[in-house]
Amino acid sequence: MKSGMTLTQLATEVERQHEAKRDYIADSRRVVMTADAKGLELETVGAFPMTQHAKRQLANKLEVPATFYDRLETKHPDLLSGMVNALFRREPMKAMVRTLDGSARCIASDSFRPLDNYDLCDAVLPSLLSIGAEVQSCDITETKMYIKATIPGLDRTLPVPEGAIMGQGHTIFPRALRGAISVSTSEVGAGRLVIAPAMLEKQCTNLMVFKDDGYGVIHLGKRKGQDDAISEYFTDDTKRLEDAAIWSKVRDVIAAICAGKVMDKLVAQLLTARADIITGDPAAVVEVFGKKNLLSEDERGGLLRHLVGSGEMTRYGLQWAVTRLANDAKDYDRASDLERLGGQVIELPRTEWTELLKRAA
Repeated sequence: MKSGMTLTQLATEVERQHEAKRDYIADSRRVVMTADAKGLELETVGAFPMTQHAKRQLANKLEVPATFYDRLETKHPDLLSGMVNALFRREPMKAMVRTLDGSARCIASDSFRPLDNYDLCDAVLPSLLSIGAEVQSCDITETKMYIKATIPGLDRTLPVPEGAIMGQGHTIFPRALRGAISVSTSEVGAGRLVIAPAMLEKQCTNLMVFKDDGYGVIHLGKRKGQDDAISEYFTDDTKRLEDAAIWSKVRDVIAAICAGKVMDKLVAQLLTARADIITGDPAAVVEVFGKKNLLSEDERGGLLRHLVGSGEMTRYGLQWAVTRLANDAKDYDRASDLERLGGQVIELPRTEWTELLKRAA
């Protein structure tokens, strides 16, 4: 599992961002892209350089292909600025501009209802800490916040498959697992609130994250300043009441995962995966799997090395290799994507697993 912040660092940063961020509902006719195409200027408020994520959202809202947007920004910023400003006026719209530390980090619909990191921590952490859960890794990236914790009382041992004998065609050994939970959300529209069961392999600290028991949340409640050209966005009583219901559901989902039945089901899936032997050339399996899941060439190379070193040429071994690759990832977001991909290896329907092996044959 990739290291991020300590829990204290996370809490401190969440508190700081909660105080520092500002949100605005802006009429595009009162917004100007700067001449260098790097930022937006909101009338009566000021100019804000845009994050890469905000640029992608802006391009999407204006239906400008990302590659074309990037080309103009790099080579012809004056053309990009002129085009965007013309569209702002010819096709007026309202948008929420979320800012932090002087930068525009999100450009979303004016009906976008963010679930903020501060409120999520307030709902999740007390529930986890009250049962003795240990936060193993957490972080805040440009687009998401993550909390990954192990749950007491949910240790499991994955035995050697029946009939397998150490040293006879394999090096399969018992795996010590610990039940875990992964929580993630995005304040900037880069993904929904996700609450997912997970398993930590204790010998190597690989984390596999499974199909989430989270849910997408979109609310269109009352918004302050709907009739203004530029107005600061504030949460109101209606939003607080709606959010209270959401956080109550979040706590229920966490309690269900921590109860143990979900983990027992996952252990059964993992046992089945240990019996799914990888036939044929492992390099071909990695190549087919890697291309299907858009792994880079370097990632595919690392995946093959880890599969060979996993101790078993099985579906479980492929999962192990993917989650081990997550520890090598360049950043926390990518590591988290690979942890989820590891869980997907186990969750693949048998027909898809069989097709993968067939294509690699």
